[in-house]
Amino acid sequence: MAGKLVSRIFGSNFEMVSIETVRESNAQGKQLTGLVAVFVGGTGGIGECTAKEFFHRTTRPKAYIIGR
Repeated sequence: MAGKLVSRIFGSNFEMVSIETVRESNAQGKQLTGLVAVFVGGTGGIGECTAKEFFHRTTRPKAYIIGR
């Protein structure tokens, strides 16, 4: 059922990628250098987790975290 719904929304050439494929790709990811990011609301929840991953996966990152 989900495949038919996705096909109707995105067209017949749409194909879902398995979560295992995504995890393998992420595990093989290269370290990125010199990125700058701005996190609005990065003091908790999704913003905090995203900021932590940004620092974990980059070399020499620079970030601005905006929160209350």
